[in-house]
Amino acid sequence: MEQPKTPEFNIEDLKQYSAPLLLVGVIIGILVVFGTVVYPNFVSIKKSWSETSKNNEQISLLESKLEILNSLSEGDLKDSIERSQVFLPVENEASELISYFDARTAKAEVVLGDFEISQSKLGDAGEIPLDIKITGIRDSIFKFNKALVDSGRLLVVNSLSLDLSGQESSGSSQLTEELTITSTAEPFPELIGSVESSLPQLTTQEQELLSEIQLLQPVIYTDIAPKFPARKNPFAP
Repeated sequence: MEQPKTPEFNIEDLKQYSAPLLLVGVIIGILVVFGTVVYPNFVSIKKSWSETSKNNEQISLLESKLEILNSLSEGDLKDSIERSQVFLPVENEASELISYFDARTAKAEVVLGDFEISQSKLGDAGEIPLDIKITGIRDSIFKFNKALVDSGRLLVVNSLSLDLSGQESSGSSQLTEELTITSTAEPFPELIGSVESSLPQLTTQEQELLSEIQLLQPVIYTDIAPKFPARKNPFAP
């Protein structure tokens, strides 16, 4: 029985596969270089471009924001804040509410009688009910009512009654008016946005409302006591 012959190694056979093997080796080398060098660098460059573009947009936004802020007047902003406190306070305070209505009754030349405030609502924001009674002649009472409407403050008149019984019985010209009013307070916003955020733009309706508020003249009543020169010696004539 003859033994199978072992195939002999032939260099000529190897030569005919050298070109395909070389091509496969080159392709593998290219893939290795691309995976270890080219692709990581491409990802890094793309990330850098993205961050640069984002930074440029942020810089443009901040420059625009700075330009808007520089165009605003600090005095006008301070006046707007103080004016807004008259029309919409940040909290319900008894002294502020009394001063507000006292100013309008003094200007209208009516007498402020009963003034009741819900104690549970004091010191907080939101709505607070008020019960007010005023006395005066007819024109003065109408003047007071008009002052409330024209004051610009956020008030809701829930009920209004005018008592004519005193005038009819005694012939007096004094009338009594009782009002139930809801006053509203709104605190400042807790969040004003980050430095990177854009400035909010007022709508057309908000701009018109702001213009109307700026035209209103707040009435602030202060009782100024007369001043007398002080004496150095209290016992001197």
